[in-house]
Amino acid sequence: GNGFSNETNVPVEWSKEKNVRWKVELPDEGNGSPIVVGDRVILTCWTGENPPDDLKRHLLCFDRNTGDQLWAKEIAPTTPDEPFREMFTENGYASHTPASDGERIYAFFGLSGVVAFDMDGKELWRASVGEGTDPNNWGTASSPILYKDLVIVTAASESTAIVALDKKTSKEVWRQEGEGLVAT
Repeated sequence: GNGFSNETNVPVEWSKEKNVRWKVELPDEGNGSPIVVGDRVILTCWTGENPPDDLKRHLLCFDRNTGDQLWAKEIAPTTPDEPFREMFTENGYASHTPASDGERIYAFFGLSGVVAFDMDGKELWRASVGEGTDPNNWGTASSPILYKDLVIVTAASESTAIVALDKKTSKEVWRQEGEGLVAT
């Protein structure tokens, strides 16, 4: 957080070739950050030439050492998604960073909900947290937070609420609504 490290072999310069172990081409765009879980790098992106009509979201897993793709999952929309217009075009449909407890991976995909996968990419559950859309056309980008046995998401656009789900079952544990979650 303060820019200092006790590590001695940390690269401080990068280029397209220098200090890059591997790189891969993704199916398309995504603004979420990759996460590293053991020897796996996990990230999200989205595809679609005419969103939201042909929208598909993706959860991808790569070997941390080689860059080889270990698995890829396609998450189809469960409901019609937000129109691709205005500020939303800067964000897209995969701006959320996934989270992991080392046993499962949790990804939030806006109107398509929260999805849990095991470390081998098997979908374990999916839960909706609302069906609303952002009145400002900014889209949704809240990343899941893990706390004890909960997956917590800010579903500001979807339901003007912060929602906590049981991370093993997807059962809603609590919900706190708040009109101030969405700027008007």
